[in-house]
Amino acid sequence: MSAIDIKPETTPSDRDLLITRTFDAPLHLVWAAWTDPERLTLWFFPDRCTLSDTHFDVRPGGAYRCTYHGENGMTFRLRGLFREIVPQRRLVFTHGWANDDGVVENDTEITATFEEVGDRTRVSIRQVGLSSEESILSHGEGWSEAFDHLAALLQPDTAQAS
Repeated sequence: MSAIDIKPETTPSDRDLLITRTFDAPLHLVWAAWTDPERLTLWFFPDRCTLSDTHFDVRPGGAYRCTYHGENGMTFRLRGLFREIVPQRRLVFTHGWANDDGVVENDTEITATFEEVGDRTRVSIRQVGLSSEESILSHGEGWSEAFDHLAALLQPDTAQAS
């Protein structure tokens, strides 16, 4: 099992979430899971949710959207823009929940960094601009569950070579 480290970091002026996890897969496969639209749909969601209405245009300035459907009937619409892409090193993108009119409320920014550690890959994400301690904990839980899906996707019997 891969280790995960979640650290809520808060200051009076902002609220950040830092999560680091090492995956038992080479860097090129982890990077592909983050940047290939078809692979993203296989892990980019928390437990007890399904994903629909997906669009991932993974390039600087490209937009993404997806809709999460919770088992309780709740629907959440995620929207964002890719701001920076350094192949196999760094992704910077916005992350915001859209209301029923499509307006994004409380846009945050996520920086994901990728580091080769032997034949494994360490991914660290920093999400800045979260509105409260409750939001930090909720997003931490969601990312942790999504990372569990990613780890399962990267297992040798399910990972696709690229």
